[in-house]
Amino acid sequence: MEREYKELKLQIDTLAEAVDSGSYDEEKATSKYYVLEEELQQFEGNNIDEIDLTYVKRQMKTIKRKLDLYDADGELDRMFPNRHDNDFDEDEMSGESFFKD
Repeated sequence: MEREYKELKLQIDTLAEAVDSGSYDEEKATSKYYVLEEELQQFEGNNIDEIDLTYVKRQMKTIKRKLDLYDADGELDRMFPNRHDNDFDEDEMSGESFFKD
């Protein structure tokens, strides 16, 4: 388990260096990011040094921010999967709809 974690950490470091230097293909880097993020989740709660794990998570957040991976429309589609249906009520998406009596 420790060896796999070290390999994952090395891959994250490599991606971080590529993103910092600007020498990356955006599509490949984005794909790699999501693969690494998924692999990283398997190490949470295991016998991995919490300080080191926190460092790696921060590095992943930095990569995500630099790759600008936030997609507002994608996030809305995830939260409201039926928002493109003809009978969807736009008012359901407003925060006020959650606090109606």
